[in-house]
Formats: sequence, structure tokens, C-alpha cells
Amino acid sequence: MAPPSASEILSAIKRLKNNKSPREDGLPPEVYKASPHVIAQQLETLFRRGGSDQIFTLRLILQQCKRYNLPIINIFFDFLAAFDSVTHGNLWRIMVEDGMPVEFLELLKAYYEHCRSIVRVLDGEAEPFNVESSAKQGCILCPVLFNYCIDWILERTFSSFDGVFMGSGINVSDLDNTDDIDALAADPATAQAMLNKTAHFSQLLGMKINTAKTKVMDLNIQLDYHLVLYRQELEKN
Repeated sequence: MAPPSASEILSAIKRLKNNKSPREDGLPPEVYKASPHVIAQQLETLFRRGGSDQIFTLRLILQQCKRYNLPIINIFFDFLAAFDSVTHGNLWRIMVEDGMPVEFLELLKAYYEHCRSIVRVLDGEAEPFNVESSAKQGCILCPVLFNYCIDWILERTFSSFDGVFMGSGINVSDLDNTDDIDALAADPATAQAMLNKTAHFSQLLGMKINTAKTKVMDLNIQLDYHLVLYRQELEKN
């Protein structure tokens, strides 16, 4: 998927509503609207740089496979609601498993304890309700906590797979940029195993893979195969 263009970013900025709490960047919507064209251009540059290393590496791998006729299957993952699906309880649980210092964990729990939200409607406000997943609005730790969850999934999923052989003793099993995950396998059976394992560990955190947007691409694969998740066949490009 291509990064958003300046015009798309500008359109998104114009749709921002005023008088809203800032998110993880600490900037309220009014700041973006003050100079929307300038900010849109800068954000476009940042978005294009964000996944450039991953794209460059993938291009090199595909060129290598094409040159030496090596088989490769790519699974490009997409998650439904991503971090919004991760419950606080699951986040605390994996931190305990990883040996997170008790003092730091207790601080996080205290920050998120009794986290509540209110929905504003035309004639007032709805009743407050507890929020047990996602990040607190305006929390500067949001991207850190999200990356922690993704790293937890990746470490337990791909560490047991060799991926594709690139020569000189180098094997590559995955390319990652935040939640943009590309799994690399040399045969359909391994690709299916990677898919199943990713789905399993994602589900342990409350996350679910989006089968409609998760795509498969292959090169030099002679067998006819189908990758299936949640009883749905993934689309091959």
C-alpha cells in the first residue's frame, strides 16, 4: 500500500474537529489547521520515509530470488483495529511474562485504572463507560505500548522459522515497520504455519487479522496452493 499523498493528508486535516484532546503527538487539531498545506507536505515526507527501509529490503530480496530462481511467498498482514483491540489486562499480562519491573508496571496500571469515556450527542452527553482496551486519549506512551505488543507477537511467531535463504548464512523470515508485517516463506506449508501462528499469538492479545486486506504474493512457486485463515482463503496477487 502506498503512503498517503499530500492531498489526502490535507483532506484528513480539514476533517479534524476542533476542541478535541491531542493524541500521542501532543498537538491539538487547531495546530494542524493553522498551516494545513505546509503540515501536509511535511507529513507526506515523513510517511514516505517511514517504510522506505522495509520496502528497499523487500526489493533486494525479490531481486535475489528472481536472479537465482529461489521460491518465496510473502504474506502482507493487516490487523482489524490493531491497538484498539488490545485489552489492558492482556498488556499487563505479557509485561509480567517478560519480567517488566514491578514499579513501572504499577505506574502504568495506575495511569490506566478507572479509565472512562463519554460520548457527546446533540442533546448532551451519554453515561460514562469504562474503557478496558486501547490507549488513553492523549497518552504519549501509545506508540511505545503498541510496538511492545507487536514485538511480543513477532518474537513468538517468527523466531521458529528460517524464512528464505539469502546466502552467506543469512535467512530472513519477516520484515516489519510498526504493524506493517511481511512474512517470508520458501514453501506453502511454512507460509500457512506462519499465518496460523501469527493469528494465534495475535488472538492472545485480543487482536485479529483482517482477511480482506491481508494479501499473498509469490515468486517461483510451482505448486498450486491456497492459504486459509478463519476458514477464508486469502487473496493472491
